[in-house]
Amino acid sequence: MANGRVQVQGVGSAPKLQAVVNAGGQYRVQTQQAGRNKLMDLADALSQVNPILKDFTIARQIERDMSIKEGEQYFTENPEDALLNLNAGLGKTKREIRKLADQGILDERSNPDFLLGIRAARAKSLAKNDLRRSLLTNADALNAEDPVAYAQQAVADFYENDIFQESQFAKNSVRPVLDSIVNEYVGTVTNRQQQQAVDQGKTDWLDSVLDDTKAWANDAKKLDDDDTFTDWLNDGAGSFKGSKSYALTHLFRPVL
Repeated sequence: MANGRVQVQGVGSAPKLQAVVNAGGQYRVQTQQAGRNKLMDLADALSQVNPILKDFTIARQIERDMSIKEGEQYFTENPEDALLNLNAGLGKTKREIRKLADQGILDERSNPDFLLGIRAARAKSLAKNDLRRSLLTNADALNAEDPVAYAQQAVADFYENDIFQESQFAKNSVRPVLDSIVNEYVGTVTNRQQQQAVDQGKTDWLDSVLDDTKAWANDAKKLDDDDTFTDWLNDGAGSFKGSKSYALTHLFRPVL
């Protein structure tokens, strides 16, 4: 500071006023362009950069929107190829992650593939060890009149586990396992029901002539008296392999 004035460097010289004579002898004052410096040049350059960035951002957004639309169209028209390409990309990413993990660069706590995998493994373990056991060893489940409805409710209850509230990946991963367990359960119960129906049908076939057989055993009825036993032997309920031996073992011998 000298004589109360502050000297500032790098600002550029002040604009100058210049008298200009117009046509007709009129005077006006014109401001001459002030001298420029690097800061002013930079400011002008930045003022041009912002619009460029804005245009670039808009262009990228348009490009992304177009890519999304193209992807949706491709998936709609070629779903199998789209899924193959998607799985191939995911497979490549998983291989890269596993490579980093094998090299010790990525530990378990930071490995996204591992963290997702252990959630999925926990879900599958619960499904196979808890849900499957409860369906295939529980008497109420095995004797359910409608195994499909029973299984649907069991799966809904299974999904109430906290792990599925925390991880959609675990829920998606365990779904094929659940489908397999439910199919096994429904098939088991259906076979049991069918076998029970077969066994009951054979029993009913024997019971249909039980009184007549007792009467015959007590000489109160003769086989030649009517067609009771002939009709019984020709009944459709007795149309199974080994029916005569079955009747001998479970009807005539006990009565005699």
